[in-house]
Amino acid sequence: MRGSMAAVAMLLWSASQEANAGLLDAIRAAESADPSYQLSRFERDVDRARADLASAQLGPQIGAQYSTGYADSGIDSAVGFQDRDYRTESWTVQIRQGVFRPKAWASRTSALRRYQAADMSVKANRQKLANQLAQLWADWTTLHSELRLAQLRLQAAELLVEVAEQSLTAGEGTELERARSGADRASLLRRIADLKTQQAKLELLWQQSTAGYPMPPERVASDLLVLLATDVMSAETYAAPLTTPGIDAARLNVESAEHAVDSVKYNRLPTLDLVASRSMSLQDSEITIGSEFNTYRIQLQASVPLFTNGAIQASVREAQAQLHMAEMELQLERNRQALDRQVAVTTFAAMRSRMEALNTDRARCELALRQAELGVRAGTHTRKDLALATMENLKAEQEQDALTAEALKLWSDFRLARGELDEPRLAWLAAVTRW
Repeated sequence: MRGSMAAVAMLLWSASQEANAGLLDAIRAAESADPSYQLSRFERDVDRARADLASAQLGPQIGAQYSTGYADSGIDSAVGFQDRDYRTESWTVQIRQGVFRPKAWASRTSALRRYQAADMSVKANRQKLANQLAQLWADWTTLHSELRLAQLRLQAAELLVEVAEQSLTAGEGTELERARSGADRASLLRRIADLKTQQAKLELLWQQSTAGYPMPPERVASDLLVLLATDVMSAETYAAPLTTPGIDAARLNVESAEHAVDSVKYNRLPTLDLVASRSMSLQDSEITIGSEFNTYRIQLQASVPLFTNGAIQASVREAQAQLHMAEMELQLERNRQALDRQVAVTTFAAMRSRMEALNTDRARCELALRQAELGVRAGTHTRKDLALATMENLKAEQEQDALTAEALKLWSDFRLARGELDEPRLAWLAAVTRW
């Protein structure tokens, strides 16, 4: 069953690459603009270079040396002054191969695990970046819905002000009713101004986060909550993944720290290298025949630490403390993701009940609005009744939109906690939201 669901997700991803690439393109744009994500990539590159450097220490090392010299000297002797020249030339080629280097082996494994952890951190940070954009998108839809409905409610409030003025003129209303309707209109005007300010700030934040990528859709389908809730519930019928990119990164950091402790402990052990070399030296002068010396050597060179004044013990304590820190970070990551999953499942169950109640309330408000519209035409309802019914209906619609946006944010948190906010899952979201 899980395999079939994965296949469906991959099909959705392939089918929506062209038609629904907006969300994925926004995430790719954010990758190039987000300093935290770019920092994680550079950290991975650094750790990869360190792993390559540690591996190079275990391979053969070849070196060559060459020197040449010339000397001119003069000698006063019984037979007179003599000018003599001396020429020397030498070269050496040496090959060194480690035979027993336990510290280098442990350091290599530690560096490799650290690079693997950094690679997993890049994947985890990409999912976190996608989650951040999903949160911004949900906030954007919420603000747009609130602003649109506030403007519609303002129209109804204007009608109530007009009705209150007419009622007061006709002697059927009171000053209190007129003042209350005016205060409601002023409150909506302030609310609209605040919403426009928040919308401008959020738009600027989106532009900064995505390097100027176009804003996301302002509305999502009203049935999105049901789709997201079904997706969450169906996912939670299976066991949660044993690993996520975040957990894998923390686990690999623990393994790296374990090998780092071994690497420090191995400072107490001797090292053994096999060294092979060939050297040649040539000496020549005006009064002697040139001499050439060829030397071949094969050696075993051992290095044994005798006294370090407590440096090794201090380094071991430091490495062990770092290991304990890595273990705690792994446990924290596991606990956090398990909690996020449980919160999402529990909240979605409550959301479905809330949405059912809102749907019932929305149907009631729409029915009351239609009755008010028909009543105004038939003379059984007043314009005030129509305005009040309109505002009640708009309030119910706003609550539905807000709950849908909240579901989008919660779904994103849930998939992030499972380590599944990847391209196939994001393509599914793009398909169901038509973005």
